[in-house]
Amino acid sequence: MDAEAALAQKVQMPSRVIVQKFSSAVDENELSEIRVLAEAAVDDSIQIDVGNDGASRLLEIIPLYPVSRESFPIARSLSETRRRPAPRSEAGAIARRNAILAQIEQVPLGIMVFEADQGSQQPDLDAWKIGLGTNGPLFDLSGTHLVGSTILERAKDPLARRGVTLVENALVVAPYLESRSSKGSSDYSVEQGVLFWTSMGMIAFGLASMFSVLPSFRKAKRRSAKIKANTVESFPAISPFQPIADQDEISDDAEDEPAQKTSRIMTVATNMFRAKSRP
Repeated sequence: MDAEAALAQKVQMPSRVIVQKFSSAVDENELSEIRVLAEAAVDDSIQIDVGNDGASRLLEIIPLYPVSRESFPIARSLSETRRRPAPRSEAGAIARRNAILAQIEQVPLGIMVFEADQGSQQPDLDAWKIGLGTNGPLFDLSGTHLVGSTILERAKDPLARRGVTLVENALVVAPYLESRSSKGSSDYSVEQGVLFWTSMGMIAFGLASMFSVLPSFRKAKRRSAKIKANTVESFPAISPFQPIADQDEISDDAEDEPAQKTSRIMTVATNMFRAKSRP
C-alpha cells in the first residue's frame, strides 16, 4: 500500500453535493477529493492532446451542467436528510427554486476528464448514471478536483466550437474509474502532488504536537528566557518578594557557583593587598 492510499483510509470522503452548490472550502477534503451530482453532456464530449516533447496524450473531456429541474427530485432523494412531502405552504419556495434552476440549468459549470489513449482504462458511464436530466444523464461523480490545471485552458476553445462556453474557474473533475482506493484516476497535474505532500506534513506535525514529541523546543525557549532575565544586574540580590527558585534555577546556580567563589576569592585577595600596601 502506497502513502497516498494509506492517507486516504484516514481521511473521510466528502458528502454528495449538487454541482451548482459546490464549495471547495466545505465540500472538498485534504486530498482534494470531491463528490458531486451533475448532468453530463456526453454528446458534446471532445478529445484534446495534452502531451509534450512530441509524445501524445489524449484526454476525453465531457462538459458538466447543473442539476436541472428534471433531475432535481432524484438528487434530493440522495440527500443525507430524510424529507417529508412538501406541504402547500412551501409552494412559493418551490416555485422560486425552480425559477433559479431554470436560469442556470443551461450553463456549463465544469468538465470531467479521463484518459483516452488506446490501451488506457475507460470509464463505465452507465455505472455513474443515476437518472436523466435536461442536458444529459445525471452522474454521481467521486474523484479528484484538479486546481490550476492546464487542461481547462486547452479545453475551452474546442468546447466553444461545440457551443459550450464554460464559466470562469470552471470545476475540473478527474473521476475515480473504479473505486477510491484503485489506480483508476490519473494524476493530471503537479499541483495535486504538492497538495498531497503538504497534507501529509500538516498531519504529521499535528500528531507530533499532540503527543508532545518535541519537548526540546519548549525547554530551549524557557532556558533562553531565563538567561535573558539573569543578565539584568541592577536589581538587589535579595528581595522580600523574590520567588522561590525552581529546580532548574538551582541547577543553574550550582553550575555558576565555582565562578562566584573565584570572584569572591579575588575580591578578598585584592582587599588584603590594599591593606598591606597602606603606610
